[in-house]
Amino acid sequence: MAARGSARVRPARPAAPAGAPLSPGAHALWLAMAVALALRALAAVLPGRWLWGVDLGRDLAPAAFLLPSALTAALLVPGIARPLARAIPAGARGAAAMGLLLAAAMAACAWAFPDVIQFTGDSGMRHGAFASTDHPLLLVPQAMPGDLWLHWALPRWLDAHAHWPAERTDRALGALLAFLNGVAAWRLARARGFEGAAGLAVMTAAGWTASLALFSGYAKSFVELGVVTLAAAAALAGVVRGGRGLVALGLLASAAIVLHRSGVLLLPAWLAGVALVAARERGAAWKRPALVLSALAPVATLAWLGPRLAHTVTDFDVAHHVTHEGAAPAAVAAQLLAPLRLVDVADMLLLLVPVLPLAFAFLGRDANADEEPHARAGRLAFAALVVPPLLLALLLRPQQGLFRDWDVFVMTGVSIAAWIALAAGARLAREPRAAWLALPLALTAIVPSVQWLAHQSDPASALPRARALLAGPPARPADERARGFDRLSLLYLWRDDATDMAEACSLSVEAAPNPRVLAEWGMAETLRQRYDAAQAHYLRAVTLNPGFALGWKGVAATSSALGDVPHMEQAVSALMRLEPHGDTVRDAAAWLERNRPAGRVR
Repeated sequence: MAARGSARVRPARPAAPAGAPLSPGAHALWLAMAVALALRALAAVLPGRWLWGVDLGRDLAPAAFLLPSALTAALLVPGIARPLARAIPAGARGAAAMGLLLAAAMAACAWAFPDVIQFTGDSGMRHGAFASTDHPLLLVPQAMPGDLWLHWALPRWLDAHAHWPAERTDRALGALLAFLNGVAAWRLARARGFEGAAGLAVMTAAGWTASLALFSGYAKSFVELGVVTLAAAAALAGVVRGGRGLVALGLLASAAIVLHRSGVLLLPAWLAGVALVAARERGAAWKRPALVLSALAPVATLAWLGPRLAHTVTDFDVAHHVTHEGAAPAAVAAQLLAPLRLVDVADMLLLLVPVLPLAFAFLGRDANADEEPHARAGRLAFAALVVPPLLLALLLRPQQGLFRDWDVFVMTGVSIAAWIALAAGARLAREPRAAWLALPLALTAIVPSVQWLAHQSDPASALPRARALLAGPPARPADERARGFDRLSLLYLWRDDATDMAEACSLSVEAAPNPRVLAEWGMAETLRQRYDAAQAHYLRAVTLNPGFALGWKGVAATSSALGDVPHMEQAVSALMRLEPHGDTVRDAAAWLERNRPAGRVR
């Protein structure tokens, strides 16, 4: 059996002079970084939002986009990057220091840029509000125990005993997880023995992804799931190289399942690790305590949560994420293979993994691949890590759209980023003369990740971006537009922007009329003191749903402002049936008694 630990990767051939031309493999890596940079520049000027995964440059302030892009481009010039690359710390201690520094920087970024937009996924419900309910399973019946412990029980306990509001707890937990994410990226590099430039490439490519934007207080288990996935990649890399990691891999797979049902996607990677160790040990495999211990946690977790997982997947996920546009095979295939959805999947992957274009540099057979020990086993093991979450991204269509629900696929992004990071690290480790490529590679990962995180803190750019994505082109499905503009209307309400709120409500209703959104539209018009328009929206809402109490309250309020007795009579009659003891019906009835003789009939 190979020696345990993280043995250094030795160059496959004698080092070439520092100024020697790059090998074809290193040149392909340079070209892929240039393409990634050019793609972001092109997306910033193309009409429409077809490249929403990389077009953030059109929404940022010019300096915030152009200066980092120019710096990345400058580092693609050998004469500029080579002297700077000499400052990259060498040796195991240098790699550890670099990893901890990057982890601290990640945590500082997460803390510095809170998500004030809350447009991603369920962030509107999860930022603080989730912990305030007494019955969380009524809001999210599919939540797993780890999610409830970390994002419901813990914030409530800290609020009760330390007077820490839930929002602060979520922010602090996010910053801690960002730091742990950086540590996991360092462990990934260490598991393969990558130091210096190769280590920097691995730490940045794997650690700095769009998941950084979730560390800003998003109180949902996808945040932890991304960190667990990266840590599992590090453990698997250690197993592949014959070192330790199998027990950690089993524990991490179990933790992932406890956090979220999609954590089962780590089980194939755990099984791949078990198979590797069993193949090495042959007949004596089950005499190894590590192998037995690794099996205990996943098996016990599945015994505990297996029935719940099966029930959630069959009763919730299939209906909400697969068959909500029709259960017939033809309908499911049509929704999954729709051209716009395939474009969205590509955009989502580009958003999640800033270094995704670099994958094309590793698709061909590397002439030096056979010189790396365990190369074939590593490829198969990491296929078990990457392929299952990638299939999930291809098969699921979240109801809010991929551009909002990209957080669902954080495991996909992290696993792909880990694979690309290790491939880039191996290439740089074999070619010391290409070490300077680690600098532009680091910025290729870091810059988009920080930009994506920071834009959530700037309503002036993030809100127009969200509106543009919904409005298109491309034209979004009606259900995505309806939900998205509904969310925007509430964001505008919280900012006392009644004009934009009214427009967002109108666009949501245009896509799919909904009594609640019509009531929000009426609220917006009331704030603008346009009581006639507000009353019309409330009346339309109660026409669609005669039992909608909020709509009738709006009819009563606007009728009072307009002196409209007939519609007030309708509102009082309906509210006496729906909320006979409510304050609104009492006040409305009193108004009616005072104003019926003098009221005008409209």
